[in-house]
Amino acid sequence: MAQSAGMLAGAGTVLNAGQVAAAVAAGARFIVSPGWSETVFDACQRHGVPLIPGTATASEMQRAREHGIDLVKFFFPAEAMGGLATVAALAAPL
Repeated sequence: MAQSAGMLAGAGTVLNAGQVAAAVAAGARFIVSPGWSETVFDACQRHGVPLIPGTATASEMQRAREHGIDLVKFFFPAEAMGGLATVAALAAPL
């Protein structure tokens, strides 16, 4: 997978370690998962790629932070979890 100047290719909706390995082999430079998974996190660590996990609660966001992750994806569909009001409320303490 060719990389364009200033752009990185990643892989999304990654659910397990095998998908992490396949995505990295295909050239993915980061991984996006729909939720928090220790297995996916560990696989990303082994392959040296950052993980952007899906989160919906302060606890999930704090768990990501404790693992050194400073960028998360808010739950999809975001409106089901309160949308922008929830993001604003969570942004204050986090």
